[in-house]
Amino acid sequence: MRRFVAIAAAALMIGAFGSISASGAAGKPAADAFGQRGVNTAPFSHWCNTNGVTCAEPYQNWEDFPWFDRVKQRVNISEYIGHDEPSVLFYSHGAGSGNDNTYSLTLPREATMKPRQDGSGGTWNFQQHPAFWVGMAMCDSQSAPNPNWSGSTYPGSTHCTADSDSNIFNGDDPSDPSSYIGAHPGTAFMEMQFYPPGWVKWPVGNSCDAHKWCAALNIDSLSEDMNQNVVNNDACLNSAGIEPVNFAYITKTGVATSSADPLNNDRFNLDPAKDFFMGSGDRVRVHMSDTPAGFTVVINDLTTGTSGSMVASSANGFASVNFDPSASSCSLTTHPFHPAYSTTGENTRVPWAAHSYNVAFSDEIGHFEFCNKVRADSILSCAKPGGFDSNSGENPGADDNYCLPVPGFSFTNSSLINVKGCLGVFGDSDLDFDGVSYDEHAWAGSTPNAAADRALAARPIQFTSPTFSGGQNMSRVAFEADLPRIEDFRPDAPFGGVQFNCQRFIVNPSDPHPGAHCVKPPPQSRFYPFYSTTTLGGKCNWQEGGPYLPATERFGGVKEYGPLLVNRYPSTDDQGNPAISTRFNDFRNIVSHNPCPA
Repeated sequence: MRRFVAIAAAALMIGAFGSISASGAAGKPAADAFGQRGVNTAPFSHWCNTNGVTCAEPYQNWEDFPWFDRVKQRVNISEYIGHDEPSVLFYSHGAGSGNDNTYSLTLPREATMKPRQDGSGGTWNFQQHPAFWVGMAMCDSQSAPNPNWSGSTYPGSTHCTADSDSNIFNGDDPSDPSSYIGAHPGTAFMEMQFYPPGWVKWPVGNSCDAHKWCAALNIDSLSEDMNQNVVNNDACLNSAGIEPVNFAYITKTGVATSSADPLNNDRFNLDPAKDFFMGSGDRVRVHMSDTPAGFTVVINDLTTGTSGSMVASSANGFASVNFDPSASSCSLTTHPFHPAYSTTGENTRVPWAAHSYNVAFSDEIGHFEFCNKVRADSILSCAKPGGFDSNSGENPGADDNYCLPVPGFSFTNSSLINVKGCLGVFGDSDLDFDGVSYDEHAWAGSTPNAAADRALAARPIQFTSPTFSGGQNMSRVAFEADLPRIEDFRPDAPFGGVQFNCQRFIVNPSDPHPGAHCVKPPPQSRFYPFYSTTTLGGKCNWQEGGPYLPATERFGGVKEYGPLLVNRYPSTDDQGNPAISTRFNDFRNIVSHNPCPA
């Protein structure tokens, strides 16, 4: 679907930079200054393929959509490949488990050694992950797979009923609209994202502050009728993109500092006087629930006694991009968003997403590669790769792009740690798996030497399983990684990815040998993080890292992500009729119980 592809950092944005002057271009707005240097600042730079960290992970690459060739002619980008999102999923048949979740988590402290440009220093959170998040499926009747519009194939089921398992449509027969997955009401995915401190600030980079964490409520939709392979009109694709994103920082008052809607380019701008900040090492409580005003998030910082919140309400500007393929302009309908399901399980999914989850915790990794020399060109490419990224023949259109800081533009400078690196947002994830996230010493628990471990790696994210409806525990968990989705060799960028692509297509379309070269850990990586459990304050917590983390229970290292999962999606056959597409997008391992009750 995700993940700041995930960067929360955005591509260079007209609205965001309109009032900032770049050094060396006195009196010129930053967008104009970048335009003079050849850097793309078109309005469609807000799309998920250039602002990826805020976005959920879709079931297919952007180049598979019918509009992509038109887009590629207008802007120098490569296709959106996706996010690397190792996740823990939570299941329960209990009413409320799918729409009322409470987590406790510890924001990780940094490595004691600062990062160094040559890669020999410590790894900080902004290098490991531009974001991590907790998620939940939402209703959006204007979203895939079956948006509410005049040409809908299944018009009777386009309305999404809030907080209801009546939205589950998981059948394979297109002639049965009562159960066919393509008749599933339009659905969005919510990611409650946390952003680490210490590097280039939003909206250019992925940090809110030199020392403090911040968070934002993201709700991602997909503007496609999957039963007809029809996407929204060009005006909407050129402004909101095919994956519109509602975005609002968590604030001290719960009032959004700018309208959250997908057409508002100011929504990524920070307001430190109003936005809610947290410290590394703080223990926070996150309560997410539905209210008449809209889905509501409340974060209580138990360490400092402060709190922040956000409501996905009309008052805060949350809105759907109207699905109207024949329209000449793009319009919005402002409304509150509400959770899609009452419970959480294998069938409470977002049918357009690469992942199979509803309620989940996910890290978002694979978005930082060292760059020793940044070019101020149209994709902010890397002229001299650094760290482990030694492949000098790599196509910068793959993952050595959106590199910061940019020479001559002071507003792209780091807030604290002065290292240069690429976030890869134009191709999104680290396609050849040679960046910081895949270095074993980047993760806590990579070495038995505790002092060396603290020096080299940020402390692990630690979090409880979510409870629901006043403290009930989830009954089962699953581990999931979307590696098959992103182990993608690209003929147009032969040095940009893995040597052999994962043959993930089973039926409609199909590969010669489905499942071949779909592997974990990913090719060319030196390490891949996994989950174990520990005890904090007498309570079980999940943690992510390596094999030497002190743990109460382990689940097999990278093997815990399990076998290939057959993902089913609504699609069309060769004649354009509704049909099922099956593909391998994930590895998944369901545990028959909850080994870490809160």
